[in-house]
Amino acid sequence: MHIVFRTSDVATTEDPILSEDEIESEIDAPRRLDAHRQIISYAAELTARQHRTWLFTLTILGTDARLIRWDRAGGVVTNRFNYREDSSLAVFLWRFCHLSMEQQGYDPTATRLDAADPLIRRALTVDVPDHQLYIRDFFNEAISSEWPISERIEHREYIVGKPKFNADDGITGRATRGYVAFDMKTEKFVWLKDVWRIASLHREGDIVHELNDVDAPYVPTLVCHGDVQRQRTLSQTFWTDPSEDNPMEEHIHYRLVVAEVGRQLDEFRNGLELVAVIRDCLIAHRIAYESLSILHQDISSGNILIIPEPQKTRDGTVKIVWRGMLNDWELCTKFQRSDEGIVEDSEPSQNFATGTWAFMSANLLQNGNAQHVLQDDLESFFHVLLYNAV
Repeated sequence: MHIVFRTSDVATTEDPILSEDEIESEIDAPRRLDAHRQIISYAAELTARQHRTWLFTLTILGTDARLIRWDRAGGVVTNRFNYREDSSLAVFLWRFCHLSMEQQGYDPTATRLDAADPLIRRALTVDVPDHQLYIRDFFNEAISSEWPISERIEHREYIVGKPKFNADDGITGRATRGYVAFDMKTEKFVWLKDVWRIASLHREGDIVHELNDVDAPYVPTLVCHGDVQRQRTLSQTFWTDPSEDNPMEEHIHYRLVVAEVGRQLDEFRNGLELVAVIRDCLIAHRIAYESLSILHQDISSGNILIIPEPQKTRDGTVKIVWRGMLNDWELCTKFQRSDEGIVEDSEPSQNFATGTWAFMSANLLQNGNAQHVLQDDLESFFHVLLYNAV
């Protein structure tokens, strides 16, 4: 829980929440908006640096107070009350102090490790092939940072440090984090994706499993995946006036582990490698589309990775070829074919435009309600190639 204090002279104008019985003046509006943004930024920073399922914010406004409960779906706020006349705050704080760490919003599946722990030394000294030294460097960089080191326990044990990727979603949303993780069982480095997925959509690991079943090349290799038990958002259940156009979605804490740890696309060494990597991803995209009726829907520079592939030459030596890998299938959709054309599948679909704005097709950018089709993904591939070539 974090606490924000406001003195009595600004308690009203800097209250981040406008009460139903209040009428806001034009003078007060900017100050309230700044306070609103500030309190959200505090909550977002806390959840970005800690393994959290939810948290409380206590705002002291002179002699008044408010409580806010945040999770990845949104926030639930109390009415403003006078804590000197009302004992509710004292009772709340007493009860909060008697909660377990899990009940206070800490993720029980992440256990903090000391930097001197033997498990850390074991991970830092494990042998890796020369073409995978960059992966161990990624891990060393994460461990040597000021971020807490965690051992994630979910039937499988992984050591992670600072996220290699941390989506700047604020306090709400999928809050995607990507870690170079050390698998305690296999003693290999893997990629661990931690995300609060939208409950109504499919799980990315199920899609990757289907791709692996048909031996689709240039896609991740699934190690394990699953929802974290008892970790779902609650804010959406308090929404009194839900909107069909923009509903507050339930989110479920979800983790996915794949075998490959790739380099970013912008680390390509020359133009030939850039084109070859994108060609590989086009092949993966075509097989998913033709064999499984899956459309990726989020082609971007960040979702195309470069991975090493050892290949034997005619003289028996091994050379390393850098190939492409099409990643992040969580926003894909499945469709059915008909004589008239493509029809969306009956599975739940997202009610928002998918894709990364910088690489979306012109049609999707100009027509927000347009159906995402094959041509849109192909245009996104072109934008990725052009962007990185320039």
